[in-house]
Amino acid sequence: MTVLADNVNDLIRKLTWAEPAEGKAIVLQLQRGGEETLRALAAMLKESNDEGCVQASFAIEALVMHAMRPGADAERQALAATLAKLLPTATDDVAAGVLLKALQLVGGPAEVPAIAKALTSERAADYAIMALVQIGDDGARAALRSAATAANTPPARRLAYCHALGALRDREALPVMRQALAEAAEPDKPLLWRAMAECADEGILPELLDAIVAGPAGRRGAALDALATLAARLPTPERAAAVARALHERYPGEASRALLLDYAGLDEALPLLSQQLREGDLVAREATLALLERHPDDAVVKHSLAIAGEATPELAAAIIAMLGRRGAGAARPYIEAQLRAEDATLRKAAYEALPGVAPADCTALLAAAMATAPKGDLPAIRAVLIQQSNEDFAAWIAAAIGAATPDGKAALMELLALRRAVAQRRAIFAQLDDGDSGVRRAAWKSLANLAQAADCEEIIGRVQAIKDAGERRAAQTALVNLARSNGDCAIKVLAALGAATGVTRATFMQLTPEIASTAALQAVQTDLASDDAALREAAVRALAAWPTAEAMDALFALAAQPEPPTARVLALRGLSRLLGQDIGLAAADRVAKLEQLMTLCQRADERKLVLAAAAALRQDAVLTKIVLPAFGDAELADEAAAATVKLACAKDAKDPGMISSAAREALTKVLAVTTNDELKKQALAQLGRFPTQGVNIAMGKPVTTSCPQQGNHSPDKAVDGRITRDDSWFGNRWPSSLTVDLEQVEELFSIRPIFYWDSRRFYTYTIEVSEDNQNWRQVVDQSANNRAADDKGVNHLLPMDCRARYVRLNILKNSVNEAVHLVELEVYSLTGKPPKAPGPNLLLKQPVQAGSPQEQDHSPDRVNDGRIGRNDGWHTDKCPTWITVDMQQQASIDTVRVIFYWDGRRSYAYTIETSVDGENWQMAADNSANNTPADAQGIVHRFPARTARFVRLNITRGVGRYVHVVELEAYAAGKAPERFAAAEAPAPPPPPPLPAADAEGFVPLFNGKDLAGWMGSTGGYGVNADGNLFCDPKKGGKLLTAWEFGDFILRFDFKLAPGANNGLAIRSPVEGNPAYEGMELQIIDDAGYQAVHGHKLQAWQHHGSIYGVVPAKVGAQKPAGEWNTQEVVAKGSQITVTLNGQVIVDADLSTITETADGLGLAKHPGLKRR
Repeated sequence: MTVLADNVNDLIRKLTWAEPAEGKAIVLQLQRGGEETLRALAAMLKESNDEGCVQASFAIEALVMHAMRPGADAERQALAATLAKLLPTATDDVAAGVLLKALQLVGGPAEVPAIAKALTSERAADYAIMALVQIGDDGARAALRSAATAANTPPARRLAYCHALGALRDREALPVMRQALAEAAEPDKPLLWRAMAECADEGILPELLDAIVAGPAGRRGAALDALATLAARLPTPERAAAVARALHERYPGEASRALLLDYAGLDEALPLLSQQLREGDLVAREATLALLERHPDDAVVKHSLAIAGEATPELAAAIIAMLGRRGAGAARPYIEAQLRAEDATLRKAAYEALPGVAPADCTALLAAAMATAPKGDLPAIRAVLIQQSNEDFAAWIAAAIGAATPDGKAALMELLALRRAVAQRRAIFAQLDDGDSGVRRAAWKSLANLAQAADCEEIIGRVQAIKDAGERRAAQTALVNLARSNGDCAIKVLAALGAATGVTRATFMQLTPEIASTAALQAVQTDLASDDAALREAAVRALAAWPTAEAMDALFALAAQPEPPTARVLALRGLSRLLGQDIGLAAADRVAKLEQLMTLCQRADERKLVLAAAAALRQDAVLTKIVLPAFGDAELADEAAAATVKLACAKDAKDPGMISSAAREALTKVLAVTTNDELKKQALAQLGRFPTQGVNIAMGKPVTTSCPQQGNHSPDKAVDGRITRDDSWFGNRWPSSLTVDLEQVEELFSIRPIFYWDSRRFYTYTIEVSEDNQNWRQVVDQSANNRAADDKGVNHLLPMDCRARYVRLNILKNSVNEAVHLVELEVYSLTGKPPKAPGPNLLLKQPVQAGSPQEQDHSPDRVNDGRIGRNDGWHTDKCPTWITVDMQQQASIDTVRVIFYWDGRRSYAYTIETSVDGENWQMAADNSANNTPADAQGIVHRFPARTARFVRLNITRGVGRYVHVVELEAYAAGKAPERFAAAEAPAPPPPPPLPAADAEGFVPLFNGKDLAGWMGSTGGYGVNADGNLFCDPKKGGKLLTAWEFGDFILRFDFKLAPGANNGLAIRSPVEGNPAYEGMELQIIDDAGYQAVHGHKLQAWQHHGSIYGVVPAKVGAQKPAGEWNTQEVVAKGSQITVTLNGQVIVDADLSTITETADGLGLAKHPGLKRR
């Protein structure tokens, strides 16, 4: 025992992840440890709910499951006795709760005394109640009654006891229930009604009736439910019927009629139900029919048929449907008679009801009905028949075909084809001789699915004799299907072709593309030279429809011949169709044949066919050799534009589209030539995916805005070249604008705004340009944008003649809040001079050249874009390789930092060289033997100052053939930082021990002196002389406790400046936006915010609200400048916020189905955190 107990920790740790067999063996070991093991497990259960607690709880659950297996009563009783013995030793409510949950499953009468003692625990009492209800003997009832009647029992707990006693139907508890009901608040009464109804207390009937007649809708439903329970629990039907009559007298309706039917009997209820059927609305009628459907007395059927015989067609049809669902065999004669009713509604209802009233015969009856039914009824019959699965289905359907109408025959044969009823196909062959051509075509259509190889010769013979063109096409389909599935049939078809002449040979010729064998192609090519013009045309058409590349040479030969013109056009179309598909040709061969085909075209409409075919092959060569030349022909410009868009533009979010010089040229031509706005829109969107081109001439230039900044997020951060969410301009409202002065008139190529991104928010905006800051021209209109912002922004190409000194971004709306957040505004020019780098990193945003192609959209210019994220950078699949940055002027440098993709494992070998002319290179750093894994800090190389213009990184070893360079930086001599910040913060240190709790159990989170125990934006907050924590309005940020709390009670005082806005993050992870990844409880000056900022708060933005999710009640907050007292209680899914003694939020997150901001639960994953 001792050895086992000492090893409990090891065992339960293994148990958590064990496979079933190993887990069973561990449970057996734990079981053999008996009380000592259980005592060790119980000692691990604690309020902190740490890993050991979770593992111990799991182990106890496993022991319980093992003891509950059949035949293990002795083990179950022993386990229950030990759990009950350990219950008084539980260290806290968590431990007691785990043990009580186990006793719910294994406990019995012997454990009742121990469980009853736990009823006094505030948090464990609920588990004790459930355990006693589960045991449910007299002792359990007595324990619950005793607890309910105790003088010191709180009202809320008494309600729980009454509810449990009601579940046990303990009539001895009625006195305490009646007392509780007399004292209960209105919202608590439904629980007591139900408990007393379970105990068959007829004394509550008057109160229930009053609540049903005069109470609010929610209370009425609870009272009706309790009344129905009361009727069900009464010992005699007569007393239950009296309850039903009382309800019907005071509140006649569906509920009273249901109770009368259940307890007063048919004689009393049926007149009421009949009246409701005849006079009630649709909802009442369907509810009444549902009652009749479930009532077991067969008299219901007789009564329903009597009503149907006198009813309108609509009501009769509804009754028929009910009888069918009921499976009322006694109604079969009536329902069969309705199969021939004049009214279509009755017939349809009868078709649908037949499987219910005549399950054995419904297929035969419905097949006979389908044979002669009006054409409009056939879909309804088909829908019912298709659901039948009896063995004789196909035989009944086939038997009905002979006597059917033409429409009926077609419908019946279709059913046989759908069921693949091959054995009944002779019945369909017989219809090939029918005098109605529609029947014959329908027969051929069915035989296309049913004909077998044995039928081939018969079908060939029939095809030769068919005169009707439509029938012949249908027969050809059947023959083609046979030839495809059976080689012998294909041979027979080709033999028939060889023996046939004239029209019959032409008929068989049409089948050859479907066979598509070498012999079939030879037969077609033979007839290309036939003296019979009809046969030659049939051969040409067959060749033009050929599905494989083997026909291309013959088609090209036909396309090259000017005569006959029809043959040439058909050949061109056939070639366009083939080359527009993947038929196994190499891409280069396919492009060459498209070029060849284009040279054979004589008219614009023929060239359009080739352009359409070319648009299916995404290759640069298609653009350069086929599409771009077509832009020069005015008749082809629109088709060339359409082909470009189809080829180059992204098809979905996973498709990057074409990003190449040929694609850029073609897309630019689309903008210049087409008048189709949709094509222009798609072309612009794809060009926006291209790496930026030219020089960002906005970087470091003067900036003005139309609104104040927020915190330290000044306007100049929008042109600092740093693309991170922290390096952004924050404006305090929208609409607002930001204007960049380029300091001279420049020729502009594109503008790229990059807004703050979080995968949800979007911004609407326009962009204007001006030469004089007076006369403005709009060049970008995104006023209807709803695309979420991301870290790439949108690169807007500008009109060719765009010249300006000033660029103004007008931000019209932020979809998330009242502020604006612009990470960067880039203005690109192909002719402008590059600005000096805004900081000591001289490589930032300078021209880049790479020695190998990029992967996807990871272009070379990402290697010096200022964004240092592991997934941002230049990627290539060629190694060794190099990348060079041109600083565009000579400078003295002494430090280079290189950052590769980091994951803690991969390493890269490389050298760094510099040059003043791009030809003669000098080694700056040799790390060709490097094996140190890359990290977020990168590797810094320092060397004596030297003059350079070019910096080249040579990667000699990557990860296999892959290279991923995140950032390359070079620093002016003497300007490099002594220490470089890492791109990712290191893992936070473990939190310090929690301070000691006070007498009430509260732990101080703030010591009144400093920010010990806090992490995050500690520079944005401080402690004043009075020992109060304050937020610096120019900095702020996210300040988090170093400790994590799930369930908690938080009490704090706060005072706000006018218009102040902050928040309380609860259950928030370290990373991400607390308002969404966790929960944010608003801390905001309700009264002063609008006056200061000019924006009215949404209901869910008021103080105390669960931001975006649950609005708080207003009116409890004191004016700005005064202290407020707030308490937050988070217990499981329940969040309660009390401000200055008033509850302003009381929400159960588990019941929320829609958020107040309308973004939905998916946008608030933090609501699930506990």
